Amino acid sequence: RKLIHFDHILTFEGIQQSYHLHEFWTGQAKKNPEDPELIRFLNADMILSSPLTRALQTCLISLKDHPTAKSKGVTLCRDLREIKTLGGFDAKGKCFGAAIMTRTEEKLIKKIKEASSLEDVSEGQVAQYLDMAKEACKTKIDYNDANTQWWVLKDTKSDVKERLEDFMSYIRYCPGNTFICVGHSMFLKALFTHCLSSEWSSRHPQVAQNLKTEKLTNAGCVAADFTFVGSSKEWEITEAKLLFETGFQLRHPPRAGSNSPGRAGSNSPGRSSSPARSNSRARSNSPVRSSSSSKRGDGAAGESKKRGEQKADGNSRNSSVRRRPHDDGTAAL
Repeated sequence: RKLIHFDHILTFEGIQQSYHLHEFWTGQAKKNPEDPELIRFLNADMILSSPLTRALQTCLISLKDHPTAKSKGVTLCRDLREIKTLGGFDAKGKCFGAAIMTRTEEKLIKKIKEASSLEDVSEGQVAQYLDMAKEACKTKIDYNDANTQWWVLKDTKSDVKERLEDFMSYIRYCPGNTFICVGHSMFLKALFTHCLSSEWSSRHPQVAQNLKTEKLTNAGCVAADFTFVGSSKEWEITEAKLLFETGFQLRHPPRAGSNSPGRAGSNSPGRSSSPARSNSRARSNSPVRSSSSSKRGDGAAGESKKRGEQKADGNSRNSSVRRRPHDDGTAAL
C-alpha cells in the first residue's frame, strides 16, 4: 500500500543528509570564504524549490542560514517538480497553497520524533534535529504558481520539453543573476539532455553523459552556465561543474583502472555509505551518528550562468542558478 502513496517525504536518512549538506557549505564558508563558486552560491538572488514535500524539506534544511533564505525566503516553482511517468506516484502532489508548508513541517517534525526509536540515535540528538527543523520551517515561503493544483497525471515528451522552455524563460526574465533551484533527478537529467552544449560535451564526454543519464549523489550540487541568444528561445549550457564534493550514483561502476566519471574532479561523498561516516560533509558536527546506508532522495542541485548550482539530497535535489549578462547582449544562466 505504501508504494502507491503520493508526494513522499524525506526519510530520516534524507533529513540527515540534507543537514550534512548544510554543515558542509557553512563549514566551507568559514574555511575558504574566497572561493568564487561559494561566493556565487552565497550571493544568490533567489531560491526556487519544487513544491513536492521532499524537495521543500531538503531546501529548508540544507539552506537554513543561507543569506538569501533569511532575507528573501523560498519561492515555489511548479516547473521544478519531478517528471510524472504513468506509474510515478512520487511526482504527484497532495496539496497546494499554504497547505504545502503545513504538510512539509508536520511530516518533518514527525519523522524526526520517530527517530528516537533508532538504536544509534540519542534523545539529545533528536532534540537537536527538532530545534534545527523548527528554525528552518520559519523560512518565508512564496507559493507563487503552486497556489493552485500544480501537478499533472502524466508528462509526455512534449510536455517535458514545454516545461523546460517555461522554466528557462522564467529564470531568464527573473531579476537577478544567480538562482538556487531545488529539483529532482529526472527533471535535471532532462534539462542537461536538452540544453548541454555539444562543444562542452565534446570536451567532457563522460561527465556530459553522466549528467544526462545518471543521478547526482544525494545532496549534490552542479554549477551550470546557461547562455541565452537574443530574444529567441535558444539557450544552452556552456559550462558545468560539480560542487561540494558531488558525484554520481552510477548504475554501472567504471572498470578498474579507468577514471571514475562519478567523481569528475571532485571527491564524491558516495551514496552507498552513511553520510555520518563519509570523509567530509558527514563528519561535520552532525547530531546523529548513523551506521546504516540509504538514499537521501531524488533531489539534485546545480550552479549555472544566468548560472546555477544543483544539489542532490535524500529525496530531492537542489540547484543554484547564476545568470550573467554577456558583452554581446546575451546572458548566461
